[in-house]
Amino acid sequence: MKTRLYTVHLLDDASDDGLVLVKEGFCWPAFFVGIPWALFHRMWAVAGAFAILQIALVIVFKVTNIMATGQGVALFGLAFAFGFLADELRRNALTRQGYSLEEVVLEQNIDRATQRFLDARPELSTRMASRS
Repeated sequence: MKTRLYTVHLLDDASDDGLVLVKEGFCWPAFFVGIPWALFHRMWAVAGAFAILQIALVIVFKVTNIMATGQGVALFGLAFAFGFLADELRRNALTRQGYSLEEVVLEQNIDRATQRFLDARPELSTRMASRS
């Protein structure tokens, strides 16, 4: 089975919502629905910047009278680039929110990666369980 690389981010207080794992690689949800994906992850500035870039591309293509095919290719390219950059943008947003990079985990899925991280840090696991 295919393994994936995850980065583990942790808030100082280590509450239940203070543990976030981010997959490394291309982000398909960000490629297909970039703005809702960014809003879901509370990345307001990223969602706004992506919307502004999309609108600016449409305006530039309308003003220059370039065919709709060119506009479609440009918007596809923008979405493709966003799919590649999305996880890095998310890690940067987590850092700005006070999360620190704790570890890198190689595992088959996010649940197993979380379990592997918590198994390696039993003190963290008990501290998180006592807060719930």
